[in-house]
Order: sequence, then C-alpha cells, then structure tokens
Amino acid sequence: MKNAGWGWPVAIVFLGTLGGWYAWRGGASALFLLVLAGFVMLQGALVQALGPKRFKVERAWQPEFPVAGEPVTITLKVRCEGGLPPIWLQVEDELAGAAAGQGTNRPGVRGGSLFFAGFRRDYRAMYTIQGLPRGVYKDMPIRLSWGDSFGWFKRSRGTAAAEVMVIHPAPLAADPPEAEERGEQEGGGAWQPQLVMSSPAPGRLRPYAPGDPLRRIHWKYSAKKGELLSRIPEEQGVMPRYLLLSAQQGEYSNPAGFELAISAAATWLRREAGDSGASELRFSHGAMAGPCRVTGREGMMSGLEQLAGLRRGDGLYAGELLRRDWSEVLSQGQSLTVITGRLTTELAGDLLHLAELGVTAEVWCAGGLGGSGQPIPLAGRLRERGVMVVDLTLYRTKSRQKEASEHVSA
Repeated sequence: MKNAGWGWPVAIVFLGTLGGWYAWRGGASALFLLVLAGFVMLQGALVQALGPKRFKVERAWQPEFPVAGEPVTITLKVRCEGGLPPIWLQVEDELAGAAAGQGTNRPGVRGGSLFFAGFRRDYRAMYTIQGLPRGVYKDMPIRLSWGDSFGWFKRSRGTAAAEVMVIHPAPLAADPPEAEERGEQEGGGAWQPQLVMSSPAPGRLRPYAPGDPLRRIHWKYSAKKGELLSRIPEEQGVMPRYLLLSAQQGEYSNPAGFELAISAAATWLRREAGDSGASELRFSHGAMAGPCRVTGREGMMSGLEQLAGLRRGDGLYAGELLRRDWSEVLSQGQSLTVITGRLTTELAGDLLHLAELGVTAEVWCAGGLGGSGQPIPLAGRLRERGVMVVDLTLYRTKSRQKEASEHVSA
C-alpha cells in the first residue's frame, strides 16, 4: 500500500511552522490556524488508519468474445471490505490505457480514471473501450485511491481482476474464394485446379457417369483400364482440411503484414468451422509442435484464442512447417491452405509436388504479389498446375489492425 508522497511531510512542516509562530508571537489568529491544521491532519490520519483494508474487483465485458478494433463495454464492480467505507474512491483501469497506448485520449473514461463519491462499500460503473488490439489480457492491474475530504492525504492500492479477456483477431474485409469453388468452375483456365488423384489403393470404383465431379475420377486406374473410373462417394469418407500459418518474422516485412495473415487465419477458421457440413479440420502454426484438430464451435474458439496470443517471430518458416507436417498432409483428397508472408521458390516447389500427389492446395500471401523478386511468375506456375494463389492485400480489413501489445501472452 502506498500513501501520498509529500502530503504528510509538507503537513508536518506546515504544522511545525504554525506552532513556532504561535509560540513566538501568540495571538488568536495563529491559534486558530494551528488548531485548523491539526484538525485537518487528524482527520487525514483517521481516514487512512480506519479506511478499507481489502478490495474485491470484478470485471465483465460485452460482447463475450470481443474482436480487435471493435468497442467493448466494460462493467467494473468494486467492493470495499474491512474498516470504514471511503469518502471518495478513484479507480484507474489499465485496460483502458492499453487501448490508447501512451496517450491521454481514453474513450469512456477521462485519463483512464473513474471517480466515485459517497460513503459506500459497493461501486459499479460501465464504460466503453475502443481500439483494443488482439491479445490475451490477464492480470491487468487496477489502481484504487482514496483519502480525506480535502484530498490532501491519499492512499492507493493496486489490485487485479481474476478474469482473462481474449480479444480475437478481426476477420478480413471479405472471404477469399475456396479452392473447390475455383476447381468446379467451367472454363476456369489457369485458375482451374489440376484434379489428379493418386493413392496406393483404388478403393471401390465404378464407370464414370455424367455429372460426376472430376475430383472423384481415379486417373491412374482409368489409364490402366482404358476408361474413366470414379470412386464411389460412400467410400470417400470426409475430406480433411488443413491450415498452416507461418509466424516467422523473416517472412513478414512489417507488422501490418503479419496482422493481415492473422486475420486471414481467423477468417479461415470462422468459415470452415462454422460450416455445419464441414469435414475434419486441422490447424497448425509455426509455434506449435504439430497440428491440432478443430471440431465445431469449441475448436474454432480454441483456434482463435491461439491466434489472439500469437506473436511475430515464433516458429518455423512456411516451407519448414509444410515439410514437418508432410505426412499429415498427404492424405487422399486432402485440402491444404498455407498462409505466409511471401511466396518463395522452395514453398512453390513443395506445393507443386503436393498438387501432383492429388492434394488440393492453395497459398494465401500476406505480402502481396507485387514488388521485386519472382512472386508473380511463381504464382503463374502454381495456378497453371491447379494451386490457387490469393493476394491477401486485396482483402485487407478496412481499419488497420494494431500489433499485439507486449503484455499479450498465449
């Protein structure tokens, strides 16, 4: 617990000066000032000695799962326990300061502070914070100050609410097209995927019937038999979908590009996990030891929480991440989405190899396809072989996202 830095030393010096003046010159005026100063110091000492001993702070918010950049309504409850209730109470919420950085413009509160008057034990306030960046906010301190009726003698105490607030990444301004949608377009040209399926065993096959999707054709056995053969849908099972996100700092030229990749991953999770007919989903980023399964809303929320606390600089490059999970990706009918900051020759080669093995692959590039280097020729080669390439700068969110603060933890 802290007290006002210079309140008591100044008061003692002032009282001593008045006492010396009265002892030297006397007089009713000097006596009155001496008694008044003594009374002020006495009431200040009583307020500090008999004031609250403990504080209980609860913080709630709406919406329950806030998104970066959107307003969050905070409900703060403070209960004073032990001793006498304070005459006044000042509350400073550091969460409000996190939204405004080092500035003083903190929406909903003035200077990040709330002032309560009254001889009460329970206080409640609601205010709105805007501009919180994505992240996991825990142990955010709240400073409570109280004192005498003149405000000359103060005490303060820091406490933290037990609740953990997770600010999810903001989605992209629009959803990128799905690889399957591009593949089924007639006359898609360079965008149409190379729907070559390869597997060690053909499973149950039947002659091709008009209307069968091209991805069900088993090209290898069709070539051997001399006629088109399609897999029986019941034997296909679910089509797993994989999302691989690179968080390596070297792949992103600036924090804005990394935030764009995080938003793209959040968009993918919301789209795929929110589909009632979605197949098995798996998600992996460079800071993880391996892919995790994403099932239903619970899995989607778990994935978004991981994205909320992910920082640039962790983990493997996109190519290393892909080679690490190679065995997981090489499943019949697999669908793969790779999100990275830049398109490299090594990554393009790996994706081309996967396409030849029958994997429906796509790459989302947060660094764009322009500038120097070979991103445009590489993108052209990938598209010719059926690998969709998405320039994420075309789907940038309308409001620029802030980079995760230092206090963010996963």
